[in-house]
Amino acid sequence: MFGTRALPAGLVIAFVALAPPYVAHAADIDMLPTSNTKEVPAIGQKGMASSAHPLATQAGLDILAAGGNAFDAAVAIASTLNVVEPQNSGVGGYGIILIYDASKQQVRVLNTSGRIPLAVNADVFRESDPNFRANREGAKAISTPTNLNAWEALSKNYGSLAWGDLFDSAIRAAEEGHVLNASVAGSIRGGFIGFPEYA
Repeated sequence: MFGTRALPAGLVIAFVALAPPYVAHAADIDMLPTSNTKEVPAIGQKGMASSAHPLATQAGLDILAAGGNAFDAAVAIASTLNVVEPQNSGVGGYGIILIYDASKQQVRVLNTSGRIPLAVNADVFRESDPNFRANREGAKAISTPTNLNAWEALSKNYGSLAWGDLFDSAIRAAEEGHVLNASVAGSIRGGFIGFPEYA
């Protein structure tokens, strides 16, 4: 799942998806200010968590405060986003995660792309196909979910906390509920018309 490549000296690395650039521990975290505005950006002197939803961001901060590292926080954030922002984040997603290992001066790539059936012609999902919308429904339109495997690989290779501890915030949000933001509510409203009557 991981690939490696040595880096030439001085190369700048862009961090993508679940790979925050700094590994922080609870004693090093400066948590003020806690919000970001155009005029006053949030600043973390030795660690920071950020996401598209405040509950997911808090999940990452909680993990850092508990002594976890950035990779632990990334898994906690991703799993919480799966609950609070399911239309954009989830175990069924895919992507590429770039990780720079400073001690080895090495870039690692975690390809979280799912697999699709060999006989599927990808062109039938493109707008140039007259039936592309209908083709995007059903078994052939679904790739194998791989994000959970990526989270596990991050945890096993780089994490410092127990795997099960990384899901506490996601479980709490799922069991206790949470306020839907306008984006999630709009996605549900927009998708609800496609649900059968008995749903």
